Amino acid sequence: MFIDMKTRLTALALVVLLALSVLSVSAAATEETLFERYIPINQAYSASVNPFSVTEGASYTFMIGTRFKDENKNMTFSDPLKRKDLQGYYFKLTCKGTFGALDKAEMMKAFSINENSYLLAMDDPSVERYANYHKLYGADTIIISIDLYDADKKFVQNVSPASAIMATGPDGEFLTFSMPQNYYNSIFFSTQDNILKPTEDRSSNSGRALHFTVKHLWPEEKGVAESLLASAGGQVEEFKYEYKQYPAVSGKKQYMTNNILSVNEFITPDNTYYQVGHKDGDIDPIVVNKIENVVGYSEYGQVLDAGYTRRSVLTADGTLYGVTTKYEKTVLATGVKQAGKAHYLTRGGEVKEIIGGKTIATDCKAFAEHRYATVIAVLKNDDSCYLGYTYLAAENAYSKGLSKVLDKAKAVVAGGVCGADNKFYRWKEEVIRKGYDEAAWSRGEFIQYNDYQLSLELLTDNAVRVFPNEYFTAEESTAEDAMTGFVVNGDGHMWAFGLQNMFDMGELGLIKHIFPIYQHKGNGLMDNGNFVGLLPEENSKPYGLVANHCSMNRPKVGVLPVDYLTDVPGGFKALDGYTYAFDNDVNDGSAGRRFKMKPTEFHYLEDKNEIFKALDTSTNPVGNLILLPNVARSSYHADNQNGNTILLERTDGSMWMTQIYPRASASNIVAKLGGWECSNAIQITEPTTKQTATVDYVDLVSSGTISTLFNLGGAAEYPETSVGAPYITSDFYTQILPKDADQMHKDGKSFLLLICKQDCSYCKKIQPYMQTAIDREKIPVYGCMDENGSVQFYWDFVTGNTVGTPLFVLVKGKDDVEIYSSAYTNTAVDVVLAKAKAAGVTAGNTPTTPTEPAEKAKIPTDKLSVSEYEWEVLRIANRERHANGLPALSMPAALQDSCDIREPELATLFDHTRPNGERPYTAIAQLFKHSYVGENIACGQTTPAMVMEDWMNSPGHRANILRNSFGYMGVGCLNEPTKYWVQMFSDVEGYTSVTTSAGTMHFASVADMEKEYLVCTDKNGVESYLPIDTAIMKKNGNAYSLALTGRTVALTVGEEKPLAFDDVKPTDWFAESVAWALKIGITVGTSETTFSPNATCTRAQIITFLWRALGSPKTGAANSFADVKPTDYYYESAIWANKMGMVTGITFDGNTPCTRASTVTYLWKNAGAPKTEVTSVFTDVPANAEYAQAVAWALANKITNGTSETTFSPDNTCTRGQIVTFLKNTLK
Repeated sequence: MFIDMKTRLTALALVVLLALSVLSVSAAATEETLFERYIPINQAYSASVNPFSVTEGASYTFMIGTRFKDENKNMTFSDPLKRKDLQGYYFKLTCKGTFGALDKAEMMKAFSINENSYLLAMDDPSVERYANYHKLYGADTIIISIDLYDADKKFVQNVSPASAIMATGPDGEFLTFSMPQNYYNSIFFSTQDNILKPTEDRSSNSGRALHFTVKHLWPEEKGVAESLLASAGGQVEEFKYEYKQYPAVSGKKQYMTNNILSVNEFITPDNTYYQVGHKDGDIDPIVVNKIENVVGYSEYGQVLDAGYTRRSVLTADGTLYGVTTKYEKTVLATGVKQAGKAHYLTRGGEVKEIIGGKTIATDCKAFAEHRYATVIAVLKNDDSCYLGYTYLAAENAYSKGLSKVLDKAKAVVAGGVCGADNKFYRWKEEVIRKGYDEAAWSRGEFIQYNDYQLSLELLTDNAVRVFPNEYFTAEESTAEDAMTGFVVNGDGHMWAFGLQNMFDMGELGLIKHIFPIYQHKGNGLMDNGNFVGLLPEENSKPYGLVANHCSMNRPKVGVLPVDYLTDVPGGFKALDGYTYAFDNDVNDGSAGRRFKMKPTEFHYLEDKNEIFKALDTSTNPVGNLILLPNVARSSYHADNQNGNTILLERTDGSMWMTQIYPRASASNIVAKLGGWECSNAIQITEPTTKQTATVDYVDLVSSGTISTLFNLGGAAEYPETSVGAPYITSDFYTQILPKDADQMHKDGKSFLLLICKQDCSYCKKIQPYMQTAIDREKIPVYGCMDENGSVQFYWDFVTGNTVGTPLFVLVKGKDDVEIYSSAYTNTAVDVVLAKAKAAGVTAGNTPTTPTEPAEKAKIPTDKLSVSEYEWEVLRIANRERHANGLPALSMPAALQDSCDIREPELATLFDHTRPNGERPYTAIAQLFKHSYVGENIACGQTTPAMVMEDWMNSPGHRANILRNSFGYMGVGCLNEPTKYWVQMFSDVEGYTSVTTSAGTMHFASVADMEKEYLVCTDKNGVESYLPIDTAIMKKNGNAYSLALTGRTVALTVGEEKPLAFDDVKPTDWFAESVAWALKIGITVGTSETTFSPNATCTRAQIITFLWRALGSPKTGAANSFADVKPTDYYYESAIWANKMGMVTGITFDGNTPCTRASTVTYLWKNAGAPKTEVTSVFTDVPANAEYAQAVAWALANKITNGTSETTFSPDNTCTRGQIVTFLKNTLK
């Protein structure tokens, strides 16, 4: 069935944009029972469970593994049962009875409990129950035993003499509880085989996180247990489901059409509210609530219970609806003017509490609640403002009521109030600790007594715009001291504010949109906190705001490098088609990280193509399901991993939905769906050209005033800041503003820029030597002082690496910028000044005079994820190997990718064990073939030379670098103030071809040769790369040879000589073409003195000449010709010609003479086979000949004029002189 589905899906992928098609999935009927049934070992997993956190109806995360023993949790059996050794085995469950009916001593031993706990479970009234007591199991809880049987269903051993069924899911999955001696242990029985692969040998403490929705907790009815694993004994109906494939939409694209409120709620441009959801038993989601004529809503939902919230929605007729996460819709009130989370304002001016209906203020025209609705401000009809706590706050705070805080206000917003004079104040809360309850402490409880006071704090005098419903925290912040709003004044100065905190963000200009890029709270070693994007009015390049341990928990603002297009959860989609976000797996706290989807994120919006896909990540290789094309954005995020109905907005303005079914929590549904983890895309609304009028700010002045203040529509201006005190005093140092440096860059000038921080200890330490070195070298330097942690440069000079100060920026022209980060050593300063001098930045050539940038050696950054530092480590390593008589190492993409994975892991755990407990070599892609591997790691070295020196001085690391069996090496450098380094080695079977990045093995000079790099292809088709370095090559005349694993390659150098072939005269018609062919490396002649222009050219020669002229492109395709061997000089070009459709069939026939007709046909196909009108110019070219269009094209493009005015001579063989002439005329 799966093979057929894969075949159909491949076909559908080809026509998905052309027509609606259908893909069917079906499952056969089954009949099963639970007790006394043999459950395959591959449906069972060891589990690490915390029962105190489990509540019925909630989704619950736990860890599973394939080893039925947890090293840290002590299950009853002494030897670990490894599932990979138990393939074909079974578990068998036996119902023993109920907890209270079984032997007391046996139960106490099985569940590792004492007498008191046993009596509590039995509801003995004589036993005292503490306030924090959680009952786990009771007298009627079902107890089972678990036995292991072999493949022949013979008894092996008892696994658990007594376990309770702790929790069951809606899909029939369940957890057993109390593998004795520790209540955290359990076994998870799934309805699906192999959630983890049978060969994965893992215990639950190093396994995989699953999400389990609890339907029954500690079931006491045997019927509930018997129905588990789809085992009610009845017949399961055959399941059928059809996946629809939708055509593309055309027309002008638009984004942010609808106002998306949450993962499953939105409001259309015509003000209709939709809530979508899913009902048990259905596959597809549905619209569960729809409200028309919406005029207001609460930004946040009020928590009614754990996992249960309610949003307020207000309609034009004054009806206030409450819509809950359980899909309930009720009328909360009528005659309403303004909706809030916990309050509403009536048309009569009363502010009332939603729960209870109590009036807390009268004669009001507006109110505003804090994000948590614990604080409220009301604006009276006389413009006075009152502030106080709500019924959701502490009772002693609520009882104080509302107090006047301002006589004249023009607006109240969540977290702040704007006075009539446009002064903006934040609500300021002071928490006064009053001690704790000592009696409670003696009982093991902690009760803190606090008093609370509210006041206003002035932020700015001339506020113009406020964003009241945002959220931003630093890494160590709490919900209480989070900043929940931003305000901008008439100078473009911005502040973030909250109840217990505020932050002066400096001058950012007028912001028009704020979006959360990433929200995370996890391991203390990772980037925690809320990362926020700020979109300016004057351009589309957002700012990024972050505060975490990498920014010393101080908020930091940087300019994101690409133009904003639309919001997506966790980031923003940019005009370049990619999605951007802060990469939380990199500990740098910097802005502008490209968001790379991880394999576990099975649903995603594909970059560039705007297609929403379902990506299968299981062992069932069903491939990708293209769910819906032309998706502008979705509400899917990693937070939806437990399963949700999510929204898809298309570029035509229509809204769609799909139901997410993560394999971890809905494995049986996924199995029914053929492996895909979502439902069809279901259309909700029709396309529209309207767009939402919703904005996330409140303007405090008129639009005309804002336009005047910020010159909207005019040229963008830089915020003026102080140059600051000079970092050093020197005739060669000038301190400037960032905008001045930017202008010089835009003007194409060359200069050296030094960036320092006022509070940087490295800057202070290196300052004396910096001044001495600049005076000594007489290098003019411009300087910028960074006072707030982010100098704002308006060109993208940082391309993916963390920068540390002091930082040099060497600008050698408009498109040539080099970064030298963390230049805090004497050597580092000297290196940069030498680079600047070499680039022409000297006292005699000031930075105001553009200079020609020196050409750098090429690095294959378009082929590999490799930096200059990493490339230099490879160069130095090969020099060490050459010195020890060993072949050079090359760098394949697979090992570079593994090093990219290991870099951030080393910052988390500096060890040869990965943070997930696996060996480091598991970071290497499985498709990369290797027999031997090795890893070197290091920390703290600042340069490639330093780290290589330390490695070579360490016997173990040196042995890896000089190991003869290694031929490949990857290098990683996590470029932070504390650098982490890694080398990953493996063997190589040998190379089938080697060329250079220039496509030729001959160069005019050594300097030209060393600017290129080698491109090696091994027997498995894997390409790898290494620098061309004469220090590791043997010189013989004008030839340089390099030893690689199993192969020696030769490169030649020499000045370009004038044409010196005895058989080519300057007056010959082909002389110019021969010179051109020699110059670009198509051919070197038949000998040192002959070109043989009249010799017949073979098919192999013309194909190879053309291939070389095009840069010797690699195809990665397999060789389909029976007569072409890897040792043939035309091996690669023949494969290329087959791939391009120039030569087909099972033989290449390379030695066949090439005719004029076949030559122009090759050239015509290479040009894309353009349609050309065939005229009867040549009498020997029939109009229906297969080469007729090629001849007509060659004539039209002046590639050939024929052999006479009326003949083309298609069957005549081509000479070498004719071939190079054809090529020159074609490629001119």
